Amino acid sequence: MSCSVWALLQVLCILDLYEYIYEKLLAIPVVKGKKTLKEKFAGGDYTTTVEAYIATSGRGIQVHYYVCYSLPRGIQVHYYVLLTT
Repeated sequence: MSCSVWALLQVLCILDLYEYIYEKLLAIPVVKGKKTLKEKFAGGDYTTTVEAYIATSGRGIQVHYYVCYSLPRGIQVHYYVLLTT
């Protein structure tokens, strides 16, 4: 299984978990989805979301997850391994 497929499965699993918590435990209906290209996380391949509206307070809740394979390269992140003896 490639890293991109594994990452997608992990993101969808977490979104399902959030949906379960909000709807089954907190009794708050949610909408799961994928953000548009204009709304997605900058540098990400795509951004998924779970959104809910709390009527009593008039507030909304958004939980975002993004998958980005090129972000470390784009901002020049370097990984170093520290070898100890």
